[in-house]
Amino acid sequence: MGMFFSNVHIRKSEAYSPDALKELLIGQMVANGYRVIEDSGDADVSTAIYSPQNSSWVSVASDCFQFNTAEDTKNLISPISDKFKTDVMAVSCNDSDYLMINLINTQKGLRS
Repeated sequence: MGMFFSNVHIRKSEAYSPDALKELLIGQMVANGYRVIEDSGDADVSTAIYSPQNSSWVSVASDCFQFNTAEDTKNLISPISDKFKTDVMAVSCNDSDYLMINLINTQKGLRS
């Protein structure tokens, strides 16, 4: 059995704030049918935000991130890039055989 993961990495900008990121992610998840619950033991998925002070990047890992298509990736990370006016990367590994890295900066028209 290989390794699977899908993560998002956001370059910090003047427009970025941890609270705004949390609010945006919750909004996206609610729009996709998830809901916030009080007891994490009852959760179907979890999301972790890692934002070290000495780094210019923020990493987000979640059980619900799936980058099966280019459209899936664009739908998740384009709004993040729009809101924070910055670079956003989606990175996904599928069964240790396939690695996908997608960089978007909607302000600069960058889509790879």
